[in-house]
Amino acid sequence: MSTIADGPSAVTAAAVAAPAGRRRVLLTAATLLATAALAAYCLLLVVPSVLGFQRYVLTGGSMEPTLHRGSLVFDRVTPVGDLAVGDVITYVPPGASRPLSHRITSVTHDDRNGLVFTSKGDANVAGDPWKFTLDDRMQAKVVFTVPWAGYPLWVLGSPLSRLLLIGGPAMAIAVITGRRLWRQAGELVAAETQDRDPASAEDERLPVAS
Repeated sequence: MSTIADGPSAVTAAAVAAPAGRRRVLLTAATLLATAALAAYCLLLVVPSVLGFQRYVLTGGSMEPTLHRGSLVFDRVTPVGDLAVGDVITYVPPGASRPLSHRITSVTHDDRNGLVFTSKGDANVAGDPWKFTLDDRMQAKVVFTVPWAGYPLWVLGSPLSRLLLIGGPAMAIAVITGRRLWRQAGELVAAETQDRDPASAEDERLPVAS
């Protein structure tokens, strides 16, 4: 008799446990994959820097399809005299404050200014409308890129993201603290009400006649 009664229950328990087990396995696998991806990304940021590379996030599309928007660009400093037509360098254009990565299209020598360069983005029809010189003896030259890997840094660098990173945890702490205070206040009011009306509390403990 007990065997017949236990049979359906055991089958039901196994049927319920199977999806739960699969969910647990999938959650563990997803956690491991996310951890591995985060570790790989951290290594991507750290190892090239240790090896002497400079890192930039490409925020424009002027070098498509050679360099994709949102890519991580890794440069190595090179003597200015070794730069040649076709090299992609990261420099600050005349009158600008932010660097860009464009391809050198010409190198000429000026007796007064030394080496004079022109550049162009691969996706642009026309070349950059300026000529420029490089003041330092060494210049950052693009060596390799990782497509689209710069988007996380780009997003985290935005003012809105910084606001969310600072304000989000503060808001969460405020909500949690508010809920705790509200619950404690409710418990205090309930305790005071019970202290004021001991008779009703005593009645609650009396057995009910049937």
